[in-house]
Amino acid sequence: MEIVPLGPGFAAALRGVGIAEIAARPDLYKAVRAAFEEHSVLLFREQAVTDESQLAFTRCFGPWRSPSGPRSARAAISPS
Repeated sequence: MEIVPLGPGFAAALRGVGIAEIAARPDLYKAVRAAFEEHSVLLFREQAVTDESQLAFTRCFGPWRSPSGPRSARAAISPS
């Protein structure tokens, strides 16, 4: 994984790693979390993001909660 700063102290792009891989590997999550703490904004370019990979990545940072109350993840992501 390569961390490429995009400006002085704010924002970085992560290269060579996908969100699904980060969700599956605690060692990668730890490095991503440290990059997030340092840069505040992380860009993951050219990602094939599925609902499942997005939720798995999000759960690394803590329990997922819908901003509109308790509903299933699928209902919160997919419009009715």
